Amino acid sequence: MHRGSTPPSHPIEVRINSVINEVMTDDAPTSTFITDEIIAASGFARATVEMFVKLNISPESEGGRRGSARRWPLPSLVMLIVAGALHKGGMEPVNALKLGRVLYGELAQKRGYVPDSLDELFRHIGLELLPNASANERFALYCAARTAGVEAEHLLNPSAGDQLVEIADRAFVLAGIAGPLDNLFPICRITQLERGADEVTFLPAADEISSRLAGLDMKTDEGLTLRREIEEQFDTEFRRARDLAVSVLRVNLGTAIRRGFEAVCAFREEPKIRRPRR
Repeated sequence: MHRGSTPPSHPIEVRINSVINEVMTDDAPTSTFITDEIIAASGFARATVEMFVKLNISPESEGGRRGSARRWPLPSLVMLIVAGALHKGGMEPVNALKLGRVLYGELAQKRGYVPDSLDELFRHIGLELLPNASANERFALYCAARTAGVEAEHLLNPSAGDQLVEIADRAFVLAGIAGPLDNLFPICRITQLERGADEVTFLPAADEISSRLAGLDMKTDEGLTLRREIEEQFDTEFRRARDLAVSVLRVNLGTAIRRGFEAVCAFREEPKIRRPRR
């Protein structure tokens, strides 16, 4: 290589950067989805998704009165993928959706989307410079990687860097990143998640901590010290509950989201049979 010359880019990186623009301008939308794609990605039955809409608890959507005519934005797709993953773990659909909404709200705060491990995945296969995909372009980024030839085993299998959620004894919800370190932190507390319970509540950890801090003057050293103590007590309570739990449900959200994206891609590739009009 001559002095001063630019090192060649990773071939997959070059392909992704060229393909992502094609994907974003393709006929198939990358930020809105039809109900059939929601069903394919989440694993919920059509009747369940339609029930969510009728009960007015579904994520944001718009369109016709018939479920098949509705359009769903990307955040709603991801929220339903998360809820579908919780449902696979044994949670009743309505409660899975309610918790999925809480998880989306808490985990998407920092980046604008629930961590889907795509950035970590690209680094793992040797990419240093990544497409600067916004929160609304995550599905497009997945499609670009897929079209560029990233192997399915990298895209669909669990990996270090995946977003994890653990539910201890059906009451304590914690989240963290898959890896060698135990980095779980409290997300929310569930009350009355038992068969036949009339009402199930999902109280975000931030709201519960705020209620405990009510009345404290955070501008004083004493107030700040008390805040740290309360936060540490809260964290210790959740971690201890998880360590001593009889049962722990573990859900890999990073893998669930990527597999949900793959289900949408596969659905769009299926030949569609037009039914004759009667």
